[in-house]
Amino acid sequence: MSKTEADAVAMTPADQPLEKLFYSIGEVSEMTGVEPYVLRYWEVEFKPLHPSKRSSGQRTYQKKDIETVLTIRKLLYEDLYTIAGARKRLQEGTTHDSPIAAVEQVALPAPEPVIIERIQKDEESLNLLKEIRSELQDLQEVLRNL
Repeated sequence: MSKTEADAVAMTPADQPLEKLFYSIGEVSEMTGVEPYVLRYWEVEFKPLHPSKRSSGQRTYQKKDIETVLTIRKLLYEDLYTIAGARKRLQEGTTHDSPIAAVEQVALPAPEPVIIERIQKDEESLNLLKEIRSELQDLQEVLRNL
């Protein structure tokens, strides 16, 4: 037996790359760390996850289905999306590493000087309104004492 043949024999099934066309629900469960009953539930909740069924009714997952399961698992367990949120992200076709990463990718423009001037004017107006309120409260107190 040559060295390459001995290495091939020494490989366990878990060490071997995905080479099959179809996988059973048990195999997918072991590969993804998701229980079979959860996979069946996800089939109902997520339209992109739709494994074909044999004539006996046994589910057969393809590589694209496994990728979808891994994406759903990441959205639900790591990114902490709700089922509805994960469903929406799958429909959009966007699966950023996290919602924060998506926000960080958007470059916000610097505030314009006009906006800063408007904020300062708003603060002046607010201070004026506070003074008027204080004077009205004082006047109200005087009228109560009459």
